[in-house]
Amino acid sequence: MTVNSYRLPAKIYSYLSGNQDRLVPFEELCIFVYPSSNEAQRTNENFSTEAEYQTRVMDILIFLSDLNLITLNQLTDESSINLSGRN
Repeated sequence: MTVNSYRLPAKIYSYLSGNQDRLVPFEELCIFVYPSSNEAQRTNENFSTEAEYQTRVMDILIFLSDLNLITLNQLTDESSINLSGRN
């Protein structure tokens, strides 16, 4: 893994840590990570880019969940920090 590949998971984890008193919806995380993609007009190209961003965010959430750092509710698409997973 390169240094750049650690930045996005760290950014998402940091956001969840800052909101540890609540469940964070998937859409909110996508807007936090890629704010400009949600302001763009809805064209086929922008839709494709937005889908790529959402896929990347979901992959990172699954990665953090596999490490037991977060709890990912697959039914509601909400995430929260896993305080019991910390040392």
